Amino acid sequence: MEQRKIEIFLYDGDPDCIRTAQMNHSTVFAISFRRIQTKEVLNRFKDEVRKHGIYILIGRNGSQQQAYIGESENVGGRLSFYYAGKKKEFWDETVVLLCNNSTLTKSDIRYGESKLCSVVSGNTQWELLNKGKPSPNAGNLRDEDRVVMDQFIDRAKVLVKTLGWDILRDMRYNQPPNRNDKALASKVHSIENDNFAIKGKGYEAKMRADTSGNCFILKGSKARMNTTKSADENLKLERKSLEDGGVLKKRDGYLVFTCDYRFNSPSSAGSIVAGHRVNGRSSWKLDDDSTYGDWEKKQTTESEGPLFLLKGKTYDAKSLIDTTGSCIVRKGSKARIDTSDSASENLESHRKVLLAEKVIEQEDNFLVFSSDCRFDSPSAAGSIVVGHGVNGLERWKLEDGTTYGDWKKKQTTNSKEETN
Repeated sequence: MEQRKIEIFLYDGDPDCIRTAQMNHSTVFAISFRRIQTKEVLNRFKDEVRKHGIYILIGRNGSQQQAYIGESENVGGRLSFYYAGKKKEFWDETVVLLCNNSTLTKSDIRYGESKLCSVVSGNTQWELLNKGKPSPNAGNLRDEDRVVMDQFIDRAKVLVKTLGWDILRDMRYNQPPNRNDKALASKVHSIENDNFAIKGKGYEAKMRADTSGNCFILKGSKARMNTTKSADENLKLERKSLEDGGVLKKRDGYLVFTCDYRFNSPSSAGSIVAGHRVNGRSSWKLDDDSTYGDWEKKQTTESEGPLFLLKGKTYDAKSLIDTTGSCIVRKGSKARIDTSDSASENLESHRKVLLAEKVIEQEDNFLVFSSDCRFDSPSAAGSIVVGHGVNGLERWKLEDGTTYGDWKKKQTTNSKEETN
């Protein structure tokens, strides 16, 4: 995957409110906002939202993430209709995908809607509320127009993920990365050569991992047929979702993986297999009996960067963060024992999972990391440590007081100068 520069603008200075994202030298433009901000967005972007575009409505039914994907020749008018009526009551958050140069046609957005629905269908962590099945021939585009729209879709996936939603991430893993992509050379090596295993009463699975923290349980792996008494509701729902999505099939007393499947951490992968929460960093092992945690530490040591600190009266943590934002909180780091009143439901749930998996454990008046733990961003890591939402770009600092945001900016500038 090529390096990309993305500009994000926070209209109220709040990362949870109205924000836009656009890739450098690209016409694809994304707006993300809460349902309650619909009228404000329609006024602020009145010219932009009158165009052809695609919208994603996001919500939740209990712990199940839900989404509806639609297209319209007047996105603003369609959202205004939904906002005024009682339809789409699940809807809490919105992402609108537009093209700045107004070149999208009705056929284009019909094709784009169908393609995005196909992607979400491959992500069993989300329930897609669209009734019809996506068609590869939607829009009846010419081949040359499909190429253009496929580029639009690829860029839209990146923008949506950058804005905080993993809905357009296909969790089924079919092919290894392009071997001609030098930027992914180390990841390809990891995926092909490091084969982890986990085995217990009623389950036996194999897994590969890459250096970004993705874990791929291999096709044919056997998960426990039923969850144990200690399994929490979220884990039960995740397993049911994988069954409903056809990823897990009952066979010979097991739940068997029908395809290679991606998880965001070794613990979530191991928990699905074992039928109860496990610490994947110690449970998954290589042939030489070294654990995933040992392997991860080796990868980290080989590309060791500066150590960032996050300190307060009730927490004291250290992490390694690279220029992509991947953040590893180090073993022994201390997190606040409770969350603040402003903590989101998702943050509360994430902490509970880390506790259940024994990634963090209570010691005295802290929650202490029992092993290194990787997060998708410095903000996600910092929020777990502090007990409420924080801006990781500003809160993680080097010993000299330099923020992660300033350090990252300097690394990017140096890289450009070296290239030139």
